[in-house]
Amino acid sequence: MRLTIDKLAKISSATVFFDGITVVAGANNTGKSTVGKALWAMFNAFYNLDARIFDTRMRKYLDLLEEYADDLVYDQEIEDLIQQLARREISIGVLREKIEGKLSLNDEELDVEKLMSRINEVSELSDEDIKCQEVLNRIAKVFHSQCASYLFTGTYPIFELEIKKNILRLEVTSGMPKCIFGVRLNHKAFYIDTPDSLLDLRYMSSRRFFFWRDRGSSLSWSLVNGVREKILEKEDEARQDDSSAVDDLLIKRKFENIEGRLKKLMGGTLAYMKEKGLVFVDDLFPGSPLRLDNLSQGIKAMAMLQAAFMNGTIGDYDILILDEPEIHLHPRWQIKYAEFIVLLQKTFNLTVLLTSHSPDFVQAIRLYSRKHGLVGKLNGYLSKVAEDGSVTMDPVSDGDWDNIFETFGAGFDELMKLRLELEGGSADE
Repeated sequence: MRLTIDKLAKISSATVFFDGITVVAGANNTGKSTVGKALWAMFNAFYNLDARIFDTRMRKYLDLLEEYADDLVYDQEIEDLIQQLARREISIGVLREKIEGKLSLNDEELDVEKLMSRINEVSELSDEDIKCQEVLNRIAKVFHSQCASYLFTGTYPIFELEIKKNILRLEVTSGMPKCIFGVRLNHKAFYIDTPDSLLDLRYMSSRRFFFWRDRGSSLSWSLVNGVREKILEKEDEARQDDSSAVDDLLIKRKFENIEGRLKKLMGGTLAYMKEKGLVFVDDLFPGSPLRLDNLSQGIKAMAMLQAAFMNGTIGDYDILILDEPEIHLHPRWQIKYAEFIVLLQKTFNLTVLLTSHSPDFVQAIRLYSRKHGLVGKLNGYLSKVAEDGSVTMDPVSDGDWDNIFETFGAGFDELMKLRLELEGGSADE
């Protein structure tokens, strides 16, 4: 899989390949997170697009019906016809005839002509145009509508994702965006950029959960909501799907093979209690489960992954994007956590993107990938800022990671220089 970004923020052009684990390393403010957001945005924008376009048309038709003829909003026959219209299975004339037949001829307040005219406007929009606008809206939301290039005035970004020689592409323009829909995405992408995403799982009830939603991470939202839905589905017999039993068992057995490493590292495990929701059970104090709020940031970071896999929210061949996952961990924990991520990729055949500026974590990913047989399944990139402010993503050639570790060593060199300076000053005195 290949992601190409042109003229986005500080990136003039960057191409990143994904096969197994991809590490983008570099200093702060060098575009590492931009790559992760772009990858997630492309999957989020193009995944399940046909179904979303149908839902978009349906919502608009129902909104218009409510605006002009609210008595018909809950009429099942009318709703069925609207669904068929959204699928382009019937003409507007069929819907119009049915609406007129259900309305009183003496109802002077209803303007049927205006209602059908508005519905016709929506119907005349092509699926292609709606898809392009929907893709643009989702990607623009990820970047808070700041998709423009910082380097080239008046230019617009291009996003392109190649999967097995098939292309998904969005070209932003001053007018209608241009898209290529060359492949249907069969797998989801999940993004974790903050351990506090775990806190969104404190509330399971719809009212409290969706109130908290506005405070959560927008990029992590699909993962948080997926975990919550899985928990509620298993709790509510009416929502259970017996056909998923085999899939659930397969994922559970796969994850059990490596979950013990994560539990040992955390010193406990997540557990769901109907009365208390999702809690953390400490190995040393199993009788006193901890609220998620009281966990350290490091434990939250690891527990978020446990929550995502223990009930099958993330499965085989999905895409996992971890933005600086080691940032709250002790160096020793970084190394052990790196091995867990390597085993996670190997167990579920994931596509994993990691951004980092930790030498311990990057080195551990590199060495454990070799130890666990991920030959040819590790790609490395060094993000750098040029003198003109542009960002480059330089691939690590021939497995030589020295360039990455040289940048990490710059801080150590500064400390050594300071130490020698201080020791020299003491000697002079």
